[in-house]
Amino acid sequence: MRWRKKRPPSNRASLISSINVISSIAIQVVDNYHEHFFEYLEV
Repeated sequence: MRWRKKRPPSNRASLISSINVISSIAIQVVDNYHEHFFEYLEV
């Protein structure tokens, strides 16, 4: 593979990184939601 001159990160890379951050945050929120959801189910 040939490498061109240094260039700023492509939009795709920044988009993928932002998606990773959003997905990780969403997973944490869903985990917390499920914990409370099961607590309500037990009651």
